[in-house]
This record gives sequence, C-alpha cells and structure tokens, in this order.
Amino acid sequence: MPENDYSSTGITEENSDLSTTETSSTSDIYPDAKSTNKNTRIKSYVNFSEYYENVEKRRREGTLPEGINF
Repeated sequence: MPENDYSSTGITEENSDLSTTETSSTSDIYPDAKSTNKNTRIKSYVNFSEYYENVEKRRREGTLPEGINF
C-alpha cells in the first residue's frame, strides 16, 4: 500500500496513528477569558544572579565580547 504524502508536516502513513480518538480544542488549552480578573497585578521579579555569575565567569575566561561595557 503506498504511503500518503503529508510532506508539509513530515508525517507519513508509516509513522502516524490514524486510530486515535483523542481530540482537543483551544478551550482545553486556554482558560475561559471571563474567569480572568483584569485588575489582578502580577508582582514583578527578575533574578539576575545567574546573569552576573556568567558575566564574571566569562570575564575570568576572557571571553566577553569586545565593545560591551558589563
């Protein structure tokens, strides 16, 4: 039996399972927009410790790019 050509997806009849019964929709992935409180604030926090550790490591190794002031 010749394989179907699904070349745009890389899927062939040989590596696909056409017997599946599972389905999903965007509502399964994304919550209902009405349940989101638009006044909720997200606390901002950014941890730069890994960045600074990497800059120091690269400085010791002498591998920082030239012309950038760290």
